[in-house]
Amino acid sequence: KTTLWRRDATGQAVCNACGLYYKLHQQNRPQNMKKDTIQSRNRKPGRKNSKKKPEPLSSSSSSSAVSAVASSYQDQMMSLQPQIPPHMIHAA
Repeated sequence: KTTLWRRDATGQAVCNACGLYYKLHQQNRPQNMKKDTIQSRNRKPGRKNSKKKPEPLSSSSSSSAVSAVASSYQDQMMSLQPQIPPHMIHAA
């Protein structure tokens, strides 16, 4: 009794455990390894498809967002300039 079936080399349907065992060991799974119950994994709850898709920006808001990021980057670089040794500063 399993919810997932695989095919062996001859095309016969085998249980998931037997298919994975064969894939790893290149021999059939021994009968003494057969279990009467199906083990389930203890997965952490939550975060199932919780990735949010970013909303597309309109062209006017995207250009202003880009310029805001560029100016912020430039401000950060200027604040770091006193910490950078003179031999590492390159003229842009």
